[in-house]
Amino acid sequence: MIFETHAHMDGEEFDQDREEILARIREEGISHLVNVGSDIESSRRSLALARQYDWIYAAVGVHPEEIREFYPRSAQQIKKTADQNEEEREEENGINIIEPMQPNWRDRSHGEQVMEEIRRMAGEDKVAAIGEIGLDYYWVKDLEERQAQNYWFRRQLALAGELDLPVIIHSRDAAKDTLEIMRGVAKEGIRGVIHCYSYSREQALEYVKLGYFIGVGGVVTFKNGRRLREVVEAIPIHSLVLETDSPYMSPEPRRGRRNDPCNLRYIARRIAEIRGIPYDELVRVTEENAMRLYPEVRDGKTR
Repeated sequence: MIFETHAHMDGEEFDQDREEILARIREEGISHLVNVGSDIESSRRSLALARQYDWIYAAVGVHPEEIREFYPRSAQQIKKTADQNEEEREEENGINIIEPMQPNWRDRSHGEQVMEEIRRMAGEDKVAAIGEIGLDYYWVKDLEERQAQNYWFRRQLALAGELDLPVIIHSRDAAKDTLEIMRGVAKEGIRGVIHCYSYSREQALEYVKLGYFIGVGGVVTFKNGRRLREVVEAIPIHSLVLETDSPYMSPEPRRGRRNDPCNLRYIARRIAEIRGIPYDELVRVTEENAMRLYPEVRDGKTR
């Protein structure tokens, strides 16, 4: 059976038909699903979903794009309101008169409260990993905000080590910094997966040597997914796991539509073609890999 290692089935995109989709997922032969949090609210929802379905497990953590979770709500709300007011004024007058308030990146007091909630959730039943966490410099040019991402990334990695849980790593436009950090924590025995892998074949092989899995999703089916297909060809098959990142990144032939774990079959078929092995073998091996990635799922443990 197919193991879905990374989905966001708690999202509002599934609010109208979640139960129907989850039933169809099981009919399609999905054995297990890890539902991944990206902030406190989605982590809470992931845990609730995992409690409701015995074949679903949760991951909890704060995504780098949601790093403002670690700073006072007041500053975030002021910025949000200021941004909205600014847009309205620009529409009316064509001028920019409001300067949004930025979080004080050096004030970590609120962040420690957030970390306590992540720690509490991570100790709950059916939590399989800390994630998704990492670095994302795509939109971030401010040095202080990048430094804040690095700090809280390391803090969440340390929590994973403390609780002996694997990590789910998001990394975009941050190849050098992510690899440097993961080299360090690999020495401490922290394991996990590089989710939605997007870097070079050479870096993928280095991650594999460090003991990490490579998560492969819909991009491998895209016409412009050549670099990821080269990665799939190069890495050992025992280091590869399947994911959809639902509801995002639908594979061909469903690109542009809402993604869901039923589409794993398209990803698995394309990878089997690339590797030159039978589809059933690819599914079997990647399910075994996922069980090694998530021992909490393999052992059916509750905390």
